[in-house]
Amino acid sequence: MEKFGEKLSKDRPEDFGNAEGVYLLSYATLMLQTSVHNPEAKKLKMSIGDFKKITKGVKLNDREDMDYDALKESIYDNILREPFTLDEDEDARMKLEASKNTNKKLLFDKEREGILKRGHNMLR
Repeated sequence: MEKFGEKLSKDRPEDFGNAEGVYLLSYATLMLQTSVHNPEAKKLKMSIGDFKKITKGVKLNDREDMDYDALKESIYDNILREPFTLDEDEDARMKLEASKNTNKKLLFDKEREGILKRGHNMLR
C-alpha cells in the first residue's frame, strides 16, 4: 500500500501529491471492504460516520478546493454497492452457498451476473 501511495503521488502529483494520505485512505478502504462484505465481520460493519472518522484529517493533496467528505461518501457508496473480490473468491462463495441449499434463483442470478461481468471485462 505504501508503494501504491508513492507511485500514485509521483504519477499524479496535482491530484494525489500526498503519498501518506493515499496510503491511509487506501488502507481505510480495504478495512471498509472487509467490514461490510466479510460474513465473519458482520458485527463490525462500518457506517459512513465510522469511515469518515477513521479517515479524518487524511489529505490527498494541498489543494483547498478538494471536497473530502464527498469523496469519502462516494468511496463508501461504491464499496457498499460493488465489492471488489477475486473471481476465485466469488466462485468459492457461490459453491459454499449452493452446498447450503439456499435460494437457487438468487444463486443463479449471481452466477449469471459474474459471467456477464467477466465477459464484459474481456471485451474491453
